[in-house]
Amino acid sequence: MKNRSKSSLRLNKFMAHSGVCNRREADELIKQGAVKVNGRIVVKLGITIDPMKDTVEYRGRVLSGGGFLYLLLNKSKGYGKEGKTVSQLIRGAADVPLTQIGELGVNDLGLVLFTNDPDIAARISTSRDPKLFLYHIKLKKAIDEEVLNDLKSALLIGSQNLVIGDITLIDEAKGFELGLTTNCAEVSCLSRLIHSVGVTVDNIERVIFSGITKKDVPRGKWRLLSAKEAAFLKMI
Repeated sequence: MKNRSKSSLRLNKFMAHSGVCNRREADELIKQGAVKVNGRIVVKLGITIDPMKDTVEYRGRVLSGGGFLYLLLNKSKGYGKEGKTVSQLIRGAADVPLTQIGELGVNDLGLVLFTNDPDIAARISTSRDPKLFLYHIKLKKAIDEEVLNDLKSALLIGSQNLVIGDITLIDEAKGFELGLTTNCAEVSCLSRLIHSVGVTVDNIERVIFSGITKKDVPRGKWRLLSAKEAAFLKMI
């Protein structure tokens, strides 16, 4: 917020670009303490922000300033059905409509991206990177090496759009959980292929989304991606 860059602009102008109000009204809201920058209330007029680095909030909503937002959610169980949608977990989070990228079932967990950037959605849907996502897949019963090999074969030939990286038993002694890397953002496809060899999935957790982990995102919560993380997504 302190260091100017080529993308810097006045806070009141940024708010006006977001469609919240005009510049004069923005100044009044700032003086009232209704605006936060990077989590802190600001009351001083004339502040300059960098939309690429600074986060501006008004009444609990993140403002886009007319640009793109990238919001990472760590989904809880129980969401993904009628009356209890995944988008409810980010309701009111942004001042623009956001599209969900990365389908997860009702009992599934983990990382989901929401954005208003159509280019990112297109890049992810067409990526052939076998390590774009890391999943932990809990099974309803243990499997041995023979079944694991059958499963690998089913996944490798399952779909021309599906690219598999690594498939391993996370705990070989118990055999109840798989680690799998793939380019696939739709877990229902993975579940069907696993079921095709007689293995039943309990739930799937997406623990890495394009190199971004769930470390700083508690279950059921969300955070904005940093400018560096967003730039990394654009290189997919």
